[in-house]
Amino acid sequence: MNNTLHRFLTLGAVCGAVLQLSAQATSTDSIQVRQESVQFVTVGENVRLEVVDWGGTGRPLIFLAGLGNNAHSYAALIAKLVPDYHVFSLTRRGFPPSSISESAEAYSSDRLGDDVVAVIDALKIFHPVLVGHSIAGEELSSVGSRHPEKISGLVYLDAGYGYALYDRVNGDWQVSMNEANRELAQLPQARLSGDPTLVINQLLETLPQLEKALANQKQIQVLVADLAPYIPQARQHPPRHHNAPVDPTVMVIPAIIAGEQAYTDIRVPILALFAFPHALGDTFKDDPKRRAELQEVERLNAGGQIEAFKRQLPTARVICLPNATHLIMTSNETDVLREMNAFVNGLPAIGAQGLGNGAEKQDLEAAKKTSPGEKVALTEPAAEPETMYLRGSMNSWGKTAMSLVDADTWKVTVSLPAHTTENLKFDAWGDWTHGANWGGAGVGAIGTAGPDGGNLTFTTGEGTSYTITFNEHTLRYSVEAAQ
Repeated sequence: MNNTLHRFLTLGAVCGAVLQLSAQATSTDSIQVRQESVQFVTVGENVRLEVVDWGGTGRPLIFLAGLGNNAHSYAALIAKLVPDYHVFSLTRRGFPPSSISESAEAYSSDRLGDDVVAVIDALKIFHPVLVGHSIAGEELSSVGSRHPEKISGLVYLDAGYGYALYDRVNGDWQVSMNEANRELAQLPQARLSGDPTLVINQLLETLPQLEKALANQKQIQVLVADLAPYIPQARQHPPRHHNAPVDPTVMVIPAIIAGEQAYTDIRVPILALFAFPHALGDTFKDDPKRRAELQEVERLNAGGQIEAFKRQLPTARVICLPNATHLIMTSNETDVLREMNAFVNGLPAIGAQGLGNGAEKQDLEAAKKTSPGEKVALTEPAAEPETMYLRGSMNSWGKTAMSLVDADTWKVTVSLPAHTTENLKFDAWGDWTHGANWGGAGVGAIGTAGPDGGNLTFTTGEGTSYTITFNEHTLRYSVEAAQ
């Protein structure tokens, strides 16, 4: 069986692939894109991405397409969101008209996630919700894991498979194999350097995970092998004639799959919609044995990922839509819109600058005008914060209220396990308002934070209660074991 087909057959898209391998693009007839709303954003050296600004007002949404799709693929769904949100979409690198990088290393999950962050920064899109379909789940998780301060939340549209969340219990054979390959490639140079200890330790951790994942995959493979002769083959590229140009996307898809990484710590509000169980239609309707095998493959894959989301991300909202297809936004558009609206409406309020590209220049009072379909609550920052929240890995990037102990010093005590590395920030309003949250590159129990900075990091000693203090004027912070 074609390797790419096999990967997606065993990632929960099995029934969608069986029913319609070619049904990947959604018609754009329902909405017209003005030429001036399409632009190209530079995200790296010689790399530009196509970005479509669909217009609209309200909280910004950014759509990320499934594998092989582009910024225009979900126009029908976007048309129904534009009245209430400011919607953007992009075409990832490797798929025209975006740039095509020739290096396979340019398609790792984190590299693709960095592209999304670069677009957010370039267009000054304030705390968007990222919405991703299928393979875009890896970009969502990359941004949510490494740059939670940039976004308001994540919406996975049948995109929550192993490339988006690594199942700590069952593993994922592709992700574990990728990790092992990367570490094995580092081993010769590490050996020549005289101290390969770090790489060896990484491999000793990765290889048992790979072994476990392969054992699970072997169980699935027995079923897939029986089904393979009856499943349509993926469309093959025609044979290349001498001197004929190479379709550059031929190398992009394997590079993206080989670039999948393990994500386990996703620190933002999450809505995960799964097509589960998938619509089978007439597939194997006259062959109960193979129909049952097909259902079992899906239970082992998609069912396992659903349980992983619930187990590892307990605050995530996980919704199963029975009899949906992998193109969940098409087969279950009403359900998707209902769940997305409920999720976005439940997110913390954002400031006027969160209305989208250029909205910070709008008059605040004009931006506050309400309408029956208004989706965004606006807040006008006060001169001095009346609240302060500790946010970090210790509370899954939720909000732990700090107490004001004098005119400008905030304090909170939290219980932390022994010998763990913790990340943290301080957030005045609890919504990552620009200029009112503080982080940085500091490492250690004492330091100075900066506005809109990265994650502050410290490592605990013994497992006990720790008092965390932050001065809103000097921006000095400290972490110490409680007395």
